[in-house]
Amino acid sequence: EEDKKEFKLTYPEDREPFYYIDSADGRISTTVYYTNDIDCNLLFEHGYFFESKEEAEQHLKERKLLFKIHQYAKEKNGDWEVNWKDFNQDKVYITCFRNLMNQNKLVSEISCATNRFSKLPYFKSEEIAQECIDLFGDEIKEVLC
Repeated sequence: EEDKKEFKLTYPEDREPFYYIDSADGRISTTVYYTNDIDCNLLFEHGYFFESKEEAEQHLKERKLLFKIHQYAKEKNGDWEVNWKDFNQDKVYITCFRNLMNQNKLVSEISCATNRFSKLPYFKSEEIAQECIDLFGDEIKEVLC
């Protein structure tokens, strides 16, 4: 049996400054990392340690956008759920590509068997995906493309 190597995180240096998002109001704050502080370790391990304010702002924008889009998909998809065992079920997703004029373009595509590990949800129809593009497209391009 092959030994599986475990990936170990590289923790920041003691008293290294970092930014984090306050969970109560979404405000971006700064503090220093203390090696023996459980809260600092948890913030870091959960991906809430940011080296710059801009990185924290980008993360917050992404989380807000994804929350809205997942809520939208849940409402529009109703009780429909992705079934990866059903190769006859169309699973519609949104993708971004750069066109010949060097512009980001959002389109919906259909998959029956390939899960792309996307941050965006799947939709039960191309019409719902297009509505999502119409509603959130500019924000998706700004935050995710």
